[in-house]
Amino acid sequence: KKNIKVNFVAEIIDLPYEIDLLIITTTADVRAELVSTFSSKFRIKSWILEKLLTQSLEDLNKLENIFKNNQNVWVNMPRRVMSWHKEIKCHIPKNKLINAKIAGSNWGLACNSIHFIDLFSWWTNEDLYSIDSSNLENKWVESKRQGFFEINGCLRAVFSKGSSLRIISNSKENNFFIRIKTDEQNLLLDYKDNIFYGPNKIKIKGKEDLQSQMSKNLIEDILKNNFCD
Repeated sequence: KKNIKVNFVAEIIDLPYEIDLLIITTTADVRAELVSTFSSKFRIKSWILEKLLTQSLEDLNKLENIFKNNQNVWVNMPRRVMSWHKEIKCHIPKNKLINAKIAGSNWGLACNSIHFIDLFSWWTNEDLYSIDSSNLENKWVESKRQGFFEINGCLRAVFSKGSSLRIISNSKENNFFIRIKTDEQNLLLDYKDNIFYGPNKIKIKGKEDLQSQMSKNLIEDILKNNFCD
């Protein structure tokens, strides 16, 4: 379409009342408040929310109450959309107990571990059951976002059918990787060379897409089909 009009506004009140898709990419500390404000003042058909959703159970419950009758709400977990990860998923053993390890150097455990918990859940078709955070370090460090903090150490996630995932971030100079083990197989996703070493000596070379490369198709899917991956 050639008749595209872009408006930049400084005040929420200047937005149109009916909104097809609202994308909230602020930091987590104000997300619940913003969602509450928008939902009370506008008619919004669909939403995309950035992770982490909130910083408290209270705010999370607030979002759940706001969206309890709305199915058109997505959280941005983009690896489910990436063709590389879709291809890798086809080679993850099904109906097997899987133990996996994710490790790397100072990669933002507090902020980014949710991406890999979700990726593992999607790969294995298992729901998250519990998380053990007792092996985190005591020292928090300032993140790149002012007023927010990061931490190193180990998280252990257990899933609904018994599979488990260890998520490690440390200060050593380690290349980021995901190692996947079953009783019969050892698989590896090597982020240094962007190669997945799968079963039967399969090698799948790929890369993780940039958000800017994925947003167009995501938005079109939602606007046209009320659906996206």
